[in-house]
Amino acid sequence: MIRAISKALSFRRSGWPGALIGAALALVYALTLQRQINGATHLQMMDVAEMQIALATWGTLHPAGYPLYTILGNLFVAFWKVWGVPAAVASAGFSLVLGVATLALLYRLVWEMTGRALAAVTAAVLLGISRTFWLFSSVAQTYTMNSLLMVLLIWLSLRYSRHGRERDLILLGVVSGATLAHHRTIVHLLPWLGLLVILPVMWRLRPWRALLVGSVLGFLPLALYLYIPLRAAQGAFYQYMPVRTLEEFWYFVSQQEYSPHFRFVGSVAEALERMRHSLDLWLADLSAAGLLAGIVGLLAGSWRSPERRLMLALACSALSMMIFPLWYVDPDSMFIPLVLILAIGAGALVDLATNRWRYAPWVAGAMLAGVVALLLPGNFQFVRSITRNSASQDLIDAAASIDQACPTILSHWGWDLKAYQYGQAVTGQLKCAQVVTPSDDLRALLASGQSLYVAAHFFYQMSLQEFHQRVGETRLSSAGVGVVEVSARAKNDMPTGLAGQPTPMGAEIVLLGYHLDYTTGGVLDLTLYWQTRAKPAGDYSVFVHLSDQDQITSPEHIIAQADSQAPVYGWYPTMQWSAGEIVREDYRLVVPPGKTPRSLAVGMYTQDAAGAFHNLGLVNISLDFQE
Repeated sequence: MIRAISKALSFRRSGWPGALIGAALALVYALTLQRQINGATHLQMMDVAEMQIALATWGTLHPAGYPLYTILGNLFVAFWKVWGVPAAVASAGFSLVLGVATLALLYRLVWEMTGRALAAVTAAVLLGISRTFWLFSSVAQTYTMNSLLMVLLIWLSLRYSRHGRERDLILLGVVSGATLAHHRTIVHLLPWLGLLVILPVMWRLRPWRALLVGSVLGFLPLALYLYIPLRAAQGAFYQYMPVRTLEEFWYFVSQQEYSPHFRFVGSVAEALERMRHSLDLWLADLSAAGLLAGIVGLLAGSWRSPERRLMLALACSALSMMIFPLWYVDPDSMFIPLVLILAIGAGALVDLATNRWRYAPWVAGAMLAGVVALLLPGNFQFVRSITRNSASQDLIDAAASIDQACPTILSHWGWDLKAYQYGQAVTGQLKCAQVVTPSDDLRALLASGQSLYVAAHFFYQMSLQEFHQRVGETRLSSAGVGVVEVSARAKNDMPTGLAGQPTPMGAEIVLLGYHLDYTTGGVLDLTLYWQTRAKPAGDYSVFVHLSDQDQITSPEHIIAQADSQAPVYGWYPTMQWSAGEIVREDYRLVVPPGKTPRSLAVGMYTQDAAGAFHNLGLVNISLDFQE
């Protein structure tokens, strides 16, 4: 009892560095926290938008389902939404809380292992500033919960190996079940802890009752998987896949869809390439000094540390994770667990060095400061560039600006579809929109007279030729900045409220007029309306030049431009237009800082075989507003 009280008081005196680190990193993560629907296409952000939707709608996630994360995350988001916090911020905040909790528990774990605050600081800081952990503490992702459960499992194993208390063994059973229900990466750690740390104590004490209770309780977290078929039966807005039968449920839980990803390397060259790719990621996370310190610390701790069995278990787990890329293609889920264990190894190395060399704390502190100085600026910019990517929110805003009450939006599976679903179910910007995919009967929708609205980049994902093979010939027109309207019939309704006078562009096309909108933020939106007098005999390009001069007389006068090889974002060549058809186009120009736009030149042109440009017509628009 006295020893326990003494230890508690000692940690209270040594715990303040851990509290400072947690507070500092919480602030850093808050500065990079994602505040809107994910728009980054970085590989590690592939599932973030899915989780943002699921955590705001009580949806279901991809296998293995992560029911513990989903349930707790929805409760967390629902609580903060009551206080007016957007769902995107709250879902990322859930990861932030889990990340800081992981660092706090890691500090406690290493301090209990070594009794040294510097060793605990080293481990917590290395993990906290590592690129992957930082990123996933700033966005909606499952990996910070996985890290917290892993640290908790290691900590309970340490306590049980030291004291052999039955309550710790029971808690180990519960946490083991929770980690298995959450993420399968625990299989790289749990067997080694069981064989090298837990089993020797059990063999000596034979705590059969605690073992039975812990085993039974360990199965309880698996019951959380019933959340998935329950929400499917209730018709949750977002469902990764329908789960209605026992076969579908088992397919989901067993993650059978990932079996193609398990592919052992077929050659030495492939093995070297996979390991090189993994090494690049480890170095980006820890730096060479941090990676080396972690490996040396695990090896040295397995030989000289008082917690040899635990360090050996961690070393075996780290080895298993390091060679896993030989069996699994792009095992991103391994990076945080591996970095976590290497961070513990680095902390153990600091402890071992301090025991043997009086200047070790100063050297270790200087090296840690150097690693922080090396990683912090780059990782901050990396994470912030990803979390501040507004591409998906821009997509939602563009769709919400469509001049139709309940538009039918066509999207591929992937980032765009997640954005539209977020706009439907979470922000409500697209609440009454109908979102369809290429697997729907698009030909019937168009034949009924409906228009389909797609993002301007849609036809990069599916070529116009393939699209026309599916739905037949279509007519295109812009429906806003970055939005294309697809219809079966040509438009010929005369637009109203246009500025400017009709201006011929050669003998076949007339610029009817335009709409112009300029904001003080330096963004100029231009809408053009073209009409054909006869079916065009050639393909004509469009130029839009912005100038800070009253008239453009040389290329140096152009401060921004938005030329297009073909109208409607390059997808609707003029030779495909029919006689009398009216085609809308939208252009957005950003005014450079310090420039005041004064004129806008718009027209059509051709380019001959020699590369020379020939204008078909030009409209010079005088701009009388000030920036």
